[in-house]
Amino acid sequence: LCEKDSLFEFRYYMAAGTIFSDAFEGKFEKVKNEVDNCKDVVNMKDENGRTIYHWAASGGHLNLIEFLTPLVNDINHVDELGWSALTIACSAGRLNIVQYLLACKADPNIRSSLNTTPLHYAASKGHTNIVKLLLEHDADVNAQDKWGGTPLHRVASKGGPVIIRLLLGDKNCKVNLQDSEGNTPLHLACEGNNENETICLINFGAQFNKKNKENKTPMDLASPELSRLLKRINSNG
Repeated sequence: LCEKDSLFEFRYYMAAGTIFSDAFEGKFEKVKNEVDNCKDVVNMKDENGRTIYHWAASGGHLNLIEFLTPLVNDINHVDELGWSALTIACSAGRLNIVQYLLACKADPNIRSSLNTTPLHYAASKGHTNIVKLLLEHDADVNAQDKWGGTPLHRVASKGGPVIIRLLLGDKNCKVNLQDSEGNTPLHLACEGNNENETICLINFGAQFNKKNKENKTPMDLASPELSRLLKRINSNG
């Protein structure tokens, strides 16, 4: 998945010595003075469509977010990649910002240009408390990105036994959804040799024999050791 979703990349695309960098670095008084002098600064966009609200969220500066929220045109404004302040905060692991934005009714199911949601990023980056918070605010656990992948697909592939249990524990979670290649989360867990995630998925009803577009089952993708474990589990019913 090739996308600018890391904190490093967000910083790379930010011009140094601007109000945007000031917001990212949490220079509250400097930003406040600029805003007091010209309210239009709040909704001004950089070359990638991001506002100082995005950058304050990325940097994790709650005081700036609280100051700017009443002034922004739209709390759900997205940049050119379709990222809102909430998306950025979820990706960067800024729990305090996520809590505040959700309390202010930021959209937990907002879609990026790749059809990803904040939950995709929080889950794949291992931000357990943010995943829990998003689910508590009705984030769609089955949201599928441009490639048909759900947050569960991402965690099954990368690993994350705590988060995978959180996702599977959501009453709406569909454990056997297939992505654009026909892979279920179990396919990806087996391919990644992620034993704990594989067992979790099976315990929640993942199907052993579902085939992907290459006519392969999860067991076909598993390592010999994991394949033997799956056969034992399957034979025990």
